[in-house]
Amino acid sequence: MNGQYAVFEGKVVHDNPLPAAEVERLTDMATKRNHPLVYLQADAMQSSMGQDSISDALKQFQIGRLPLRQASDQDKSVYQILLFCNEQEGKEYAVHFPDYQQHRWHPNAVDFLHGNISKAVGLQKMLEYGGFSREQCCAFGDGTNDIEMLQFAGIGVAMGNASPDVKSYANVVTTSHNEDGIRNGLQAIGLL
Repeated sequence: MNGQYAVFEGKVVHDNPLPAAEVERLTDMATKRNHPLVYLQADAMQSSMGQDSISDALKQFQIGRLPLRQASDQDKSVYQILLFCNEQEGKEYAVHFPDYQQHRWHPNAVDFLHGNISKAVGLQKMLEYGGFSREQCCAFGDGTNDIEMLQFAGIGVAMGNASPDVKSYANVVTTSHNEDGIRNGLQAIGLL
């Protein structure tokens, strides 16, 4: 979940949910603009409205229909939000939420994250818990939300399907995630 929540062998080692008031403020703004949201919790995903407008984007993750978020769910921690809007509309959210980042992964969808969180933070917490240094770590990524993690890890491996910008932050570039990129990357860095 982009660094906000990390679990090792069933033990939560990092837990940093989005502030509930900010989740509700974003929900209000998105609802008024008819922009769907998907709320990522520790053990569930929920949608703010019907799925028709989000199924195309979620198809790449092989995610089926999501339950609608109910009023009773508002007390559950939310760690990340997927905001479904185009690039121009995303700029309006950036003005209203200056402390948040948007990582576009689809023409009509972004990861909406607090600005002080990244996958590097979650990785650091896992390494601290396990007693490992960052030099002992490798990380794989293909999106803009992976850049800090690729920089943080001892060896950052970009997937072949990553943009040229993301690839520029990696130590190694492997094949696409659809072409055994993890296996090929592990071979390239001598771990397989």
